[in-house]
Order: sequence, then C-alpha cells, then structure tokens
Amino acid sequence: MMIEQGFPTLAGYLEKQEPDGVELLAKLKSLHPKAADHLCELLEPPPPPAPSCLTHMDFWCNNLLFRTANNSEELTGASSSGRSLENIKTECQIVDWQMMSVGRPTHDVALLLFTSLTPKNRQDNTEMFLHYYWSVFQVFNMIYNHNPINQIVYLTC
Repeated sequence: MMIEQGFPTLAGYLEKQEPDGVELLAKLKSLHPKAADHLCELLEPPPPPAPSCLTHMDFWCNNLLFRTANNSEELTGASSSGRSLENIKTECQIVDWQMMSVGRPTHDVALLLFTSLTPKNRQDNTEMFLHYYWSVFQVFNMIYNHNPINQIVYLTC
C-alpha cells in the first residue's frame, strides 16, 4: 500500500530531474507492477560487492537516547560562560538491538524517517527529502564512477 501511495510522488519528482531522472523513472515504472514481489528481495542483504552493514531493524525515535553536556545549557541556549548551543556536545546512543541483522544501509534510515515523522511532516517535506537524496546519490555515483541506470535490472525475480 505504501508503494501505491508513494510512487506518484516519486514519479513526479523524477520527471523533473535531468538528465537521468526520466530514464530512471521509466525503469521504475516497468518494475512498479511487481513492486510488492520485490520487497522480499530488498530485505535481503545484497550480494558482494554491494554494501552491507549491521542494521538495527527497529530504528525509530524511541530507540534513540540523547544526552547533552549540561541540560540547563540546552534549555537556556547559552551557558554562564557564554557558549552557544552550537558548542554544546550532544551524544546519541542507540538501544534495543535484539532485531539486528546484516542488511542494506538504507533500511534503518528509511524506517527512522517513516516512523518518526508525522504524515503531514513527511508530505510537506517529501520534495526536500527527495531532492537531498537525489543530490547525494548523484555525488556518490560520480565519486565512485557508477551508473545506477544500468544496475536497476538486478531487481528481476
């Protein structure tokens, strides 16, 4: 169901991305009717040399614990020494690891965004998230001299 609701938004975004967005969208449209069948494949760790990593598999806001150097500094925005919030160290610890596995690095990020944002927040910021993802995606493809358009066929069952 998420695929059916989210695909038009992704399609609208990719139609505007030049030069590769239109070609990528055409390949995704050919896969779209079988998207639910492909989800099982996407949950499996990819074969080498694709990146795999330790994934939490329950990565949402209630499994993240944050701590700052001094809570009173956090609330006031400055310490008695005049330090601003930018200078305060914040630590994050991830808890509840009983579902961890080896998987795709994107799983935890997608789950965090989906479960930690309200539907309205996701809807209002989808364009910004997609633009940021697309920009980083293109940069890494250039850095590693990779053309993802030729790689999309790996999703066939």
